[in-house]
Parts: sequence; C-alpha cells; structure tokens
Amino acid sequence: MATTARIAATQAIADHLLTMALVVIWPSAWAIVLPKLLTAPLWTVLARRARPWKPRRDVAPAPAAQFRTFFVGVFGSEAMIALRGQADKLVIGAVLGVKALGIYYFAFGAGLGIAQSLVTAFGIVLFPNLAAEGDAGERSARMRAATLAGLACIVPFALFQAVAAPFYVPLVFGEQWAEAAHYVALLSLAAIPLFLAAAIGAHLRAGGKPGREAALSAAATGAALGGLAIGAQLSLFAACAGYAAGLALVLFPAAARSLLPRRQTLHPARKEA
Repeated sequence: MATTARIAATQAIADHLLTMALVVIWPSAWAIVLPKLLTAPLWTVLARRARPWKPRRDVAPAPAAQFRTFFVGVFGSEAMIALRGQADKLVIGAVLGVKALGIYYFAFGAGLGIAQSLVTAFGIVLFPNLAAEGDAGERSARMRAATLAGLACIVPFALFQAVAAPFYVPLVFGEQWAEAAHYVALLSLAAIPLFLAAAIGAHLRAGGKPGREAALSAAATGAALGGLAIGAQLSLFAACAGYAAGLALVLFPAAARSLLPRRQTLHPARKEA
C-alpha cells in the first residue's frame, strides 16, 4: 500500500505540474486532458521498478491466452474510466465554452476530489482482499460486507457535501466561487455510484471476470457522457445533473444485483414413471 501511494502521488504531482505549464502555454481544454495521458506511462514505469524481476529459464511460461484475456478486460475497463474522467471536460468546453469549463473543472474537483480519492483507495484495498478468497461464495459475502461498510461512510459524506456546499464553497474558496456551489453539490452525489463501481469492479476482477467489468464500465461511461452532453444543451447545471444521473442509472441496478444474495431455485424432483 505504501508503494502504491508513492506511485500515485508522483503521478498526481506530475499531472498537476504539467497542467499548470500547459494552461500558461496553451490555455484550452487540452491543457487539462493531455497531462492525464502524458503521465499514464509514468505509473507503468514506477510500478515496474517497484517490483523488479528477471526471467528464469527453469520456470515454464504460463499460458499466454490467460494473460491476454485478463489484459483485454482490465485495459478496457481502465480505458473507459479514463475516458469518463477526461472526455467530460472536452464536452463542456465544446458545448458551453471555456468559462463554463473552468467552473465545471472547479466544481468537479471540489465536489468529487476527496470522495474520488476515497473511492480509489477503497478499490485498491478491496481487490487483494477479495482475490485472497478462493471460494466464490465467500468472496461475494466479503464484497457485500465491505461495500455496505463503505457505503455507511461514503453516503453520509456525499450528502453532507451536497447540503453544505452553499456554505463551505464561498468560505473555503472565496466568494467568487459561490455561484459554483450548486454544481459542487450535484457532482458530490456522483461519488455514490462511483463507489459502487469500484466495489463491483474489484469483485469481478478478483473473480476472473474482467470482461464483465469492462462492459459495465463502458455502459456507465456512455450513460454519464451521454447525460452530460444532453444536459449541456440546456445549461451547466443540467449537464452536471445528467452526468450524475447517467452513472446512477447504470451502476445502481448493477450494484443491486451484486449486493443482494441470489435465491437458489429448487427444482421439484421428477416423479418416477
């Protein structure tokens, strides 16, 4: 966990420094999006150096097909998460302009900044704990217990942020950002479905089903960006509402299927002729 934290912190710092430099050199939506793409290889390099290894000729290679299948699912899921986290800025900038993009970027950071960190940390910690369980039933039970415990923390936190936004936004960030308080409140609520996405993703990945995780991530991304684009035709407030509603529309039903214990169907015994 300490190694993971160092890698994430280094990537985040590099991201912010690049963002500040590009804002000065090229003030556009790409100044926000490009650093996310440019710092992505940094994570790979640091993770590779954190666990050095050398191939051994006396060890038979594992089946490549197993790695390919898992890689495609994980890559697809992570790509959808990155798209969801960055394409929204391009949509807002293209439809509502640079000023609205600045307000949205601030509201997104103020509303989902801390909560997103909690969601990411939860997913990182939950996955190895679920992967340690060999039995699918025990893995599902542990996932339900961890998710319900996490929801007991994240839901009050998100609701408090949404209700208190009109008070703490001008107090903490200044009166010039007071108009962004209702956008902050809306985006704060998106933390709840994002938390559920992290829990479901860790469960599917630990169960060897990254393809399902990728499909769910693609559906959530499409719904979130679709709701954002539709709402942006009306106003920035409607765009924020559409983003949060799109996530909830896909992830709440998926979470219900994962969290609720499945009932076993008993088939009546066949009568002997």
